[in-house]
Amino acid sequence: MKKSLNRSLRVSFIIIFIILIGIMSFSLYGKISYVEFSEEQIPRYSYKNKTDVSYEVFLKPNLLFDEESLGEDHTYFTEFIDHIQTTFNYGFYGEAVVSIEGDYEVLATIEGYNRETEGEKIIWKKDFIILPVNSFAVKDQKIFIEEDISFILEGYNKFADQVAEAAKTRTSTRLIIYMKVNLKANTEEGLIEEQKSPAIVIPLGESQVVIEKRQIGETEKNIEETIQVELPLGKKNLVLHGIFIGICLIGLIYVIFFTSNKPPKNKLEKTLNNIFKKHGSRLVALEEEKINPHDSYYKVKTIEDLVKIADEIEKPILYKHSLNPENITKFYIIDKTCMYVFDLRHLVKSSKENVVEEVENSETEI
Repeated sequence: MKKSLNRSLRVSFIIIFIILIGIMSFSLYGKISYVEFSEEQIPRYSYKNKTDVSYEVFLKPNLLFDEESLGEDHTYFTEFIDHIQTTFNYGFYGEAVVSIEGDYEVLATIEGYNRETEGEKIIWKKDFIILPVNSFAVKDQKIFIEEDISFILEGYNKFADQVAEAAKTRTSTRLIIYMKVNLKANTEEGLIEEQKSPAIVIPLGESQVVIEKRQIGETEKNIEETIQVELPLGKKNLVLHGIFIGICLIGLIYVIFFTSNKPPKNKLEKTLNNIFKKHGSRLVALEEEKINPHDSYYKVKTIEDLVKIADEIEKPILYKHSLNPENITKFYIIDKTCMYVFDLRHLVKSSKENVVEEVENSETEI
C-alpha cells in the first residue's frame, strides 16, 4: 500500500533528490575526469666527488725525536719542522662515460685575521702559486688527480713576521695550502660543474702548531629530471560520493513508486478547518450528545451568524467530537427551550463526490 503524502511535499522530495543526484554526479564526474599530478625528481645521471689530503711532517735533527718524520694528528714544535710533505687527491666517479675537462692548481694563501664575537674577520691575505694551472680532458666515467707538494713552513713564518713589522701591528695569521680543482662533465642529461679545494691549515707565528684539514670527504650527487606523476584517485572520496548518490537514488525511487499524492481536502474539511481556525476558542467538543426536544428550532445560514447569537446570549457553541470530519455535521447553541443550529450535512454528499474526482485526478499526476 502506497503511503500518502501531501502533493507539494512529495514533489519537493522528488525535486530535492533529483538536484542532489545531479550535483553529486557532476562532482563525481569532475573528480574522475580531473587528473592531478605531482612533481617527482628522477635521477638521470649519478656521480660522486671524493677529495682527500694527507701530510707528513719531516723534522730537523733535534734532541727530542729520533724519528725522521711525524705522521698526522700530532702537535708539532715549529722549531723542529724542516718541511712538510703533502698529497692532494681529487676523484670524479660517474655512472657512465662522459666528456670530462677542467684544470687544477696548488696555491698557498697567508691570511691575517682577527677573532670577533660574530666570527673571524680577514684583515689581509697574500696568495702564492705552488703549482701552476694544469689542464685535463678525457672521455671516461672517472678521473683521478693526485699531486705531491713539499713546502718549507719557515719561509711563510718569516713573511708573516715581515708584514707585522712593516704594518707595526700583529694579527693572527695562518697558512692555507690547497689544490683548487675546476671540473666540467658534459653528459646527455646536462652539464656538471664542480669546484673543489681540499686544503690544510697551519697557524703561523706559533711555537707549536696543529694542522687542520678542510673540504675533504665524499659527496654523491645526481642530475635529476622533474617529471609529472599522476596521482591516484582518492578511493575513499569516490566511495562516499557513490554511497550518497545511491541513498538519494533509493529515496527518489521510493517517493516515486511507493508514495502517492494525498487527496486535497474536500469542501467539508476546508469548511471545518476554517471554522476551527477562526472560532476554535468558542467551540466546545462533546464526547456524548443528548439533545431534548425544543420548542423553537432555528437554523442559521453561516457560522458567523451562530457566533453572533452565542455572543448575544452568552452561550457556548457545541458540536459532537469525531476523528472523522464527515461526522462533524453541525454546530449548535442551546438556550433553554431554543436551539440554534449551523448545519453542514449538505456538504457531505458534495464532499464525497469531490473526493472521488480529486483521487482520479491525483492518479494522473506525479
